[in-house]
Amino acid sequence: MVQNIKNRKLCFCGKLAGMSRKEAETLARAAGAVVSSAPRGDVNLIVIGEAVPPGKTRAELQSAFDGELQRAFESGRLETITETTFWEWLGLRPASDGAPPLYTPAALAELTGVAAAAVRLWYRLGFLKSESRVGNLPYFALEEIPAVKRLKALFEAGSSPRQVSRAIEQLRKAFPNDKRVLLHMSPTSDPRKILYADGAHRQDSGGQSFFDFDRLEPNPEFDRPGESIPRLEDAFRTDGGMPDAGPLLSELSGRDRENAVGRKVVDLCQQAWQQEEAGDLDGAITSCRAALLLGGPDTDISFQLAELLAASGNEEAARERYYAVLEADGRHLEAMTSLARLLDRLGRRTDAAELYRAALEIDPGYSEIHYHLGELLFRMGESARAEEHLLLFKAAAGRGGRFGAGMISDSDGGSEASDPPLVESADLLLRRIRESSR
Repeated sequence: MVQNIKNRKLCFCGKLAGMSRKEAETLARAAGAVVSSAPRGDVNLIVIGEAVPPGKTRAELQSAFDGELQRAFESGRLETITETTFWEWLGLRPASDGAPPLYTPAALAELTGVAAAAVRLWYRLGFLKSESRVGNLPYFALEEIPAVKRLKALFEAGSSPRQVSRAIEQLRKAFPNDKRVLLHMSPTSDPRKILYADGAHRQDSGGQSFFDFDRLEPNPEFDRPGESIPRLEDAFRTDGGMPDAGPLLSELSGRDRENAVGRKVVDLCQQAWQQEEAGDLDGAITSCRAALLLGGPDTDISFQLAELLAASGNEEAARERYYAVLEADGRHLEAMTSLARLLDRLGRRTDAAELYRAALEIDPGYSEIHYHLGELLFRMGESARAEEHLLLFKAAAGRGGRFGAGMISDSDGGSEASDPPLVESADLLLRRIRESSR
């Protein structure tokens, strides 16, 4: 749990496991604490390192306090915490909690070789499961990688989002003990048919069962009269006889038309990321604009359009789109960080720094923002502040955190182990800062 240590007078006792004492003291000062080099009478917080010297225990370290500190401890004026607790108070995940790092949609896309827009869309449609969510930004565990790869294979084979959605729902009914039926779904030569293959369920010598999801009966739970249905997320809810949006769209009305529009919007979003992957940025931009015209304002689609505009070099149009997203959703972290990087490129460094700080106010655990802010402050000549953020980034990178695409290293793809690119850059910047301060 994050706690405020502003104006606390603290000192470190014993050897720290996570970083050098000097680096930890820098982080403590950045959080507003007053750091003492040794335990004195006015110290009210002692952090006990977890790389404890041989033969020493926490109790032995406490017994080494002088009489004044011992009395302060017994009276409650002095608090002692472990190094792990100190990292938690700073908003960093402890090394001992066993929790793996979490990744943004962009990072998961980097790991799997798909467009980030595809990961965002599949998450929104319920195909992917996030471990946590901050504002509008989901964070994924590495366990979602097989699901992303399976979805990519299904869509590349010609299956539609609607077919995949119906397949998942029907397979959940057929195999209720299979918590992730998606991982057992495979494409076939016929995009209307999806293969479910699980060694526990065999219907022929090959252990394979085919399901034709264009002929399945509709799910009555998807037809609830009078229910308010969001246009995109519930685009596949249907009465079973609903045609896809197309020539008959103008003949539909009410909820039927809304469902058909939703499915068409999903198809356009799907088409956009496929065009992006193929290098057709202009086509992807056109598809996103068409989705917005058909479905109305939508922050996720607007963000996708802004990213495409920025990638195509249309920076002014991208800037306006990012601002529009933030006007609609002031906690859209990806729009904040993307706009900050764009403003930096346009020379508006002060505005970029403010956006990074605003993003950290929403999610202090998004470690990659610390790097970008630290690197920007270094270029702005604010070396002391830059060092603080770079150290926070390094601490999070070494102890588990929430990471973006810049934290994906070559080793994540199966090659020889190496540090993620941003970690290497942070090390270089910290060396330059220290060399310049000598």
